[in-house]
Amino acid sequence: MIIKEVAKKDTYVTNLHLGLTDATYSNVGKASTLDLFKIVKENKKIKASALLTIENMLIDLVNAKTFTLTDYENNSSTFIINNASSVDDGSVDGSGRVIIGIDSTSAGINQLTKIKNAINNTNNIKITAILISNSQILLEQNSEGENGEKSVSIDSDANLKITNFIRIQHSALLINFDLNNLKQKFVNNLNNSVFNSINNYKVLLKLFDVGNASTRPKNYDLKLSLLNNNVEFEEGIGSDIYNFSDLGHTNFNKINNTTNWTKSGIISSADCVSNYYEFKGQSEGIVRGDEDVSFDITSYFNEYLNNNVQSSNFILCFDLDYLFDNYTYFVKRFGSVQLNNKINHPRIEIHIDENKVQNIERQTKKRYFDNEEIFYLYNKVSKLESFNENYNVKLRLEYKDTAGTNLLVDGANSHIITGFNFYDFKGKIKEGVKKFTIPNTLISRFNTNLQSAIQSSDTLKIKFNYYYDNEAGTTIDIRSEDIVFNKPEVVSSINAYRNLSTSIKILEKNIIADDTFHKIVIDFIDINKEYDAVNIPIRLTSEDLGKVYYSMHDIDTGKTIIERNDANINANEILYDGSSYIMNFFASKIYKNKRVNFKFYYNDEVSLIENVIFNKSFTLRFD
Repeated sequence: MIIKEVAKKDTYVTNLHLGLTDATYSNVGKASTLDLFKIVKENKKIKASALLTIENMLIDLVNAKTFTLTDYENNSSTFIINNASSVDDGSVDGSGRVIIGIDSTSAGINQLTKIKNAINNTNNIKITAILISNSQILLEQNSEGENGEKSVSIDSDANLKITNFIRIQHSALLINFDLNNLKQKFVNNLNNSVFNSINNYKVLLKLFDVGNASTRPKNYDLKLSLLNNNVEFEEGIGSDIYNFSDLGHTNFNKINNTTNWTKSGIISSADCVSNYYEFKGQSEGIVRGDEDVSFDITSYFNEYLNNNVQSSNFILCFDLDYLFDNYTYFVKRFGSVQLNNKINHPRIEIHIDENKVQNIERQTKKRYFDNEEIFYLYNKVSKLESFNENYNVKLRLEYKDTAGTNLLVDGANSHIITGFNFYDFKGKIKEGVKKFTIPNTLISRFNTNLQSAIQSSDTLKIKFNYYYDNEAGTTIDIRSEDIVFNKPEVVSSINAYRNLSTSIKILEKNIIADDTFHKIVIDFIDINKEYDAVNIPIRLTSEDLGKVYYSMHDIDTGKTIIERNDANINANEILYDGSSYIMNFFASKIYKNKRVNFKFYYNDEVSLIENVIFNKSFTLRFD
């Protein structure tokens, strides 16, 4: 199951200078693309900057190590680490070196603060130091122009690094999702839902490339951050991406009308939720240049569901190692929410393991020894009614020998199965249904009480007795039925060379692209198989192919809309219910007017080679 939520709003901010225009104050909230770029050394109106990083915050800065900074007027200062001092006021030692006092009380971020203070307090150089994270300082020349592009000298093994000063013009993307609406729609009760375990799902944030291949930059990494809680950016109405003439709203000077960026023209940790300043997820970076990008934000989403983080405003920008290198990266274009083709809008995808979705299986499916089997009891007269929760509904299993002894009885009462409420993936209870799970160890070839009976027969008929105990302790029977359990299939009984035809049935007359779920029934029929002759039409049962996955493709563009197993969590697995395969399909609004077809994938039981089933004649159009 794959839920898709399109971004609510987006924009990008930049410190680009064009002639007399400073785009730091410009808004492009209505632009059809989100432009991510970095330009080096091409504008005299930019102040050169460098990045100072403490390599390992757990290790004290190495005593007596030095580094030298030079400003745009060629004034230089050498700074020395002194573990025996605590001063950071610009004081100098006998050799004229500025002292950075790193004593025993100056651990972690305090070390960085000492460096910042020492730089800002010296009168020898015109450079400003600004903390932008718990391990990094932005060093900025106090004047614009190429004269500020100075090299940095630093001792080896100093436990810090400093880039050379360069002039950088760049952009950052801002994307907002209505996750509260998503939570309300799909999480009824967190503890009883599929979202009660982070192992049941994955959440991906995706952006889609819409640029020109000839101008796409290559070989760089991106960084994902999260805007501070309770701070909302203002998308704005600006659309001029050539002259950046539209001012106001969110830009690289202010986030909104009341909140400025901590430092204009740069994303700092003070602008972001703690621990979410630099969470890259599993993004693999940009190699070819034309890639779509995907970030694994599952951990963040789990925190959001548990109310540990409130922000749903994401920031995408260059990883700082690439922002402060000497290369220009121009321009990576992603589709924005203003783009006509909604399939390329930024979105969040929730991939849920289909095996955890809690579908009600067919009672008539074939049951096997050594297999966990699930059964349901319905409290139905004319309609489903809630069970009396004052009583525990139970299931007693019986298989009796010739002497009338129940061979399933043991000291642990494992033959007594308690029924539990049935919840859908949202955590909403299904009234009038009790779920019973038969463990794979009970009706098993390895159950010593059953071994003799199983060896003499391919099947066993097990009696199912549903009941409850009332207040007086009297057992009240609800119903009984006989269920046949079968030996597992053997390879010789499997037809490994099928000529499979696909039948796809949509239970609704049509599918409307309105962010709702639909059940699609798929049958795989072996047209070479010999069936018994009958006088009346019958519905053929689908072949059981084991695990089957699907992908979905845009017929008109050829683009793959749903990958075979995009998140590696079985979200697009279709499950066999004993008669057919069932697809729980989310008809996203982005599919409106799309014509699609499906490919199905399964592994041959004998060769283990993956086979692909593709019915070209089947076309699904979303209204």
